[in-house]
Amino acid sequence: MPGKTYLITGANRGLGRGLFDHYVAQSNNTLIAAVRNVEVAQTLLNVPRGEGTRVILVKIDSASKKDAFEAAETIKKQGIEFIDVVIAAAGIFKLNTIEDMPLEEFEEVLMINGISVLLLYKATLPLLRHSRDEKGPKLVQTDMGNMGARAAGMEKAPLTLDESSRNTAFIIDNATQGEHSGKFFDETIDRIHPW
Repeated sequence: MPGKTYLITGANRGLGRGLFDHYVAQSNNTLIAAVRNVEVAQTLLNVPRGEGTRVILVKIDSASKKDAFEAAETIKKQGIEFIDVVIAAAGIFKLNTIEDMPLEEFEEVLMINGISVLLLYKATLPLLRHSRDEKGPKLVQTDMGNMGARAAGMEKAPLTLDESSRNTAFIIDNATQGEHSGKFFDETIDRIHPW
Protein backbone atom coordinates (compact mmCIF):
# COMPACT_ATOMS: atom_id res chain seq x y z
CA MET A 1 0.00 0.00 0.00
CA PRO A 2 1.49 3.37 -0.95
CA GLY A 3 2.22 5.71 1.91
CA LYS A 4 1.97 9.47 2.04
CA THR A 5 4.40 12.34 1.95
CA TYR A 6 4.25 14.52 5.07
CA LEU A 7 6.05 17.77 5.78
CA ILE A 8 6.14 18.51 9.51
CA THR A 9 7.59 21.73 10.93
CA GLY A 10 9.00 21.57 14.44
CA ALA A 11 9.60 17.86 13.84
CA ASN A 12 12.28 17.45 16.50
CA ARG A 13 10.25 18.35 19.62
CA GLY A 14 6.78 18.68 21.09
CA LEU A 15 3.74 17.85 18.97
CA GLY A 16 5.82 17.95 15.79
CA ARG A 17 8.08 15.21 17.18
CA GLY A 18 5.09 13.19 18.35
CA LEU A 19 3.56 13.30 14.86
CA PHE A 20 6.93 12.58 13.26
CA ASP A 21 7.31 9.47 15.45
CA HIS A 22 3.77 8.36 14.57
CA TYR A 23 4.19 8.64 10.80
CA VAL A 24 7.80 7.45 10.60
CA ALA A 25 6.75 4.15 12.20
CA GLN A 26 4.30 3.48 9.36
CA SER A 27 5.30 1.81 6.11
CA ASN A 28 6.06 3.53 2.82
CA ASN A 29 5.80 7.13 4.04
CA THR A 30 8.11 9.99 3.18
CA LEU A 31 8.69 12.29 6.14
CA ILE A 32 10.07 15.74 5.44
CA ALA A 33 11.22 16.88 8.87
CA ALA A 34 11.47 20.66 8.88
CA VAL A 35 13.60 22.01 11.72
CA ARG A 36 15.36 25.25 12.67
CA ASN A 37 18.77 23.59 12.93
CA VAL A 38 19.45 20.62 10.67
CA GLU A 39 22.74 19.83 12.46
CA VAL A 40 20.99 19.40 15.82
CA ALA A 41 18.21 17.27 14.30
CA GLN A 42 20.44 14.65 12.64
CA THR A 43 19.18 12.05 15.14
CA LEU A 44 15.85 12.06 13.28
CA LEU A 45 17.61 10.25 10.44
CA ASN A 46 18.38 7.32 12.75
CA VAL A 47 15.00 6.64 14.37
CA PRO A 48 13.40 3.24 13.73
CA ARG A 49 11.06 3.49 10.78
CA GLY A 50 8.45 1.48 8.98
CA GLU A 51 9.39 -0.60 5.96
CA GLY A 52 9.99 1.60 2.92
CA THR A 53 9.69 4.85 4.89
CA ARG A 54 12.29 7.53 4.31
CA VAL A 55 13.21 10.73 6.14
CA ILE A 56 14.45 13.99 4.65
CA LEU A 57 15.66 16.90 6.79
CA VAL A 58 15.14 20.48 5.66
CA LYS A 59 15.72 23.80 7.36
CA ILE A 60 12.67 25.91 8.10
CA ASP A 61 13.06 28.53 10.80
CA SER A 62 9.55 29.92 11.23
CA ALA A 63 11.03 33.33 12.07
CA SER A 64 12.35 33.51 8.49
CA LYS A 65 10.31 34.81 5.58
CA LYS A 66 12.46 32.85 3.09
CA ASP A 67 13.12 29.44 4.65
CA ALA A 68 9.85 27.77 3.61
CA PHE A 69 10.38 28.75 -0.03
CA GLU A 70 14.02 27.63 0.02
CA ALA A 71 12.97 24.35 1.66
CA ALA A 72 10.38 23.74 -1.07
CA GLU A 73 13.13 24.08 -3.68
CA THR A 74 15.41 21.74 -1.71
CA ILE A 75 12.59 19.20 -1.48
CA LYS A 76 12.05 19.29 -5.25
CA LYS A 77 15.80 18.83 -5.84
CA GLN A 78 15.62 15.67 -3.73
CA GLY A 79 13.07 14.18 -6.12
CA ILE A 80 9.90 14.97 -4.18
CA GLU A 81 7.17 15.78 -6.70
CA PHE A 82 4.24 16.18 -4.29
CA ILE A 83 3.29 16.54 -0.63
CA ASP A 84 0.09 15.01 0.72
CA VAL A 85 -0.02 16.64 4.14
CA VAL A 86 1.66 19.73 5.63
CA ILE A 87 1.62 19.95 9.42
CA ALA A 88 2.66 23.32 10.84
CA ALA A 89 3.64 22.20 14.34
CA ALA A 90 6.42 24.71 15.02
CA GLY A 91 5.42 27.49 17.37
CA ILE A 92 6.36 29.60 20.34
CA PHE A 93 4.61 30.68 23.51
CA LYS A 94 5.35 33.83 25.48
CA LEU A 95 3.84 33.94 28.95
CA ASN A 96 2.86 37.60 28.94
CA THR A 97 -0.33 39.62 28.85
CA ILE A 98 -1.08 41.80 25.83
CA GLU A 99 -0.88 44.79 28.16
CA ASP A 100 2.65 43.91 29.27
CA MET A 101 3.96 42.38 26.06
CA PRO A 102 6.55 44.47 24.23
CA LEU A 103 5.71 45.04 20.57
CA GLU A 104 8.80 43.11 19.43
CA GLU A 105 7.66 40.06 21.40
CA PHE A 106 4.14 40.28 19.95
CA GLU A 107 5.59 40.56 16.44
CA GLU A 108 7.74 37.47 17.07
CA VAL A 109 4.74 35.44 18.26
CA LEU A 110 2.63 36.64 15.34
CA MET A 111 5.38 35.80 12.84
CA ILE A 112 6.12 32.31 14.14
CA ASN A 113 2.59 31.22 15.05
CA GLY A 114 0.68 32.97 12.28
CA ILE A 115 2.50 34.50 9.35
CA SER A 116 4.93 31.59 9.01
CA VAL A 117 1.99 29.21 8.53
CA LEU A 118 0.76 31.34 5.63
CA LEU A 119 4.27 31.41 4.14
CA LEU A 120 4.57 27.64 4.57
CA TYR A 121 1.25 27.15 2.80
CA LYS A 122 2.28 29.44 -0.06
CA ALA A 123 5.64 27.69 -0.41
CA THR A 124 4.21 24.16 -0.42
CA LEU A 125 1.00 24.80 -2.37
CA PRO A 126 2.48 23.73 -5.74
CA LEU A 127 3.57 20.42 -4.17
CA LEU A 128 0.23 19.98 -2.39
CA ARG A 129 -1.60 20.46 -5.68
CA HIS A 130 0.22 17.41 -7.04
CA SER A 131 -0.87 15.19 -4.14
CA ARG A 132 -2.35 11.82 -5.09
CA ASP A 133 -4.58 11.96 -2.02
CA GLU A 134 -8.09 13.39 -2.31
CA LYS A 135 -8.42 14.09 1.43
CA GLY A 136 -8.14 17.62 2.39
CA PRO A 137 -6.36 22.23 12.59
CA LYS A 138 -6.11 22.41 23.90
CA LEU A 139 -3.41 22.36 25.90
CA VAL A 140 -1.00 19.49 25.38
CA GLN A 141 1.71 18.32 27.78
CA THR A 142 4.59 20.01 25.99
CA ASP A 143 6.87 22.72 27.40
CA MET A 144 4.60 25.47 26.06
CA GLY A 145 1.34 23.64 26.80
CA ASN A 146 2.30 23.09 30.43
CA MET A 147 3.37 26.74 30.79
CA GLY A 148 -0.04 27.80 29.53
CA ALA A 149 -1.76 25.33 31.86
CA ARG A 150 0.15 26.65 34.87
CA ALA A 151 -0.74 30.21 33.88
CA ALA A 152 -4.40 29.10 33.91
CA GLY A 153 -4.01 27.60 37.40
CA MET A 154 -3.61 23.95 36.42
CA GLU A 155 -0.77 21.68 37.49
CA LYS A 156 -0.16 20.56 33.91
CA ALA A 157 -1.90 20.41 30.55
CA PRO A 158 -4.72 17.85 30.47
CA LEU A 159 -3.84 16.07 27.22
CA THR A 160 -0.72 13.91 27.00
CA LEU A 161 1.58 14.29 24.02
CA ASP A 162 0.86 10.69 23.02
CA GLU A 163 -2.94 11.23 23.12
CA SER A 164 -2.64 14.49 21.20
CA SER A 165 -0.34 12.99 18.57
CA ARG A 166 -2.56 9.94 18.05
CA ASN A 167 -5.75 12.03 17.92
CA THR A 168 -4.25 14.63 15.59
CA ALA A 169 -2.94 11.86 13.35
CA PHE A 170 -6.42 10.27 13.34
CA ILE A 171 -7.95 13.54 12.15
CA ILE A 172 -5.28 14.02 9.49
CA ASP A 173 -5.53 10.43 8.27
CA ASN A 174 -9.34 10.49 8.04
CA ALA A 175 -9.99 14.05 6.89
CA THR A 176 -12.15 14.59 3.82
CA GLN A 177 -12.75 17.85 2.04
CA GLY A 178 -16.52 17.59 2.38
CA GLU A 179 -16.61 16.81 6.10
CA HIS A 180 -13.52 18.54 7.47
CA SER A 181 -12.53 21.39 5.13
CA GLY A 182 -12.94 24.86 6.59
CA LYS A 183 -13.35 23.56 10.15
CA PHE A 184 -10.96 23.63 13.08
CA PHE A 185 -10.75 20.45 15.14
CA ASP A 186 -8.89 20.18 18.41
CA GLU A 187 -6.88 17.18 19.51
CA THR A 188 -9.83 15.58 21.32
CA ILE A 189 -11.27 14.64 17.88
CA ASP A 190 -14.90 15.16 18.82
CA ARG A 191 -14.98 18.94 19.10
CA ILE A 192 -15.24 21.35 16.18
CA HIS A 193 -14.50 24.99 16.92
CA PRO A 194 -16.97 27.46 15.37
CA TRP A 195 -14.20 29.63 13.97
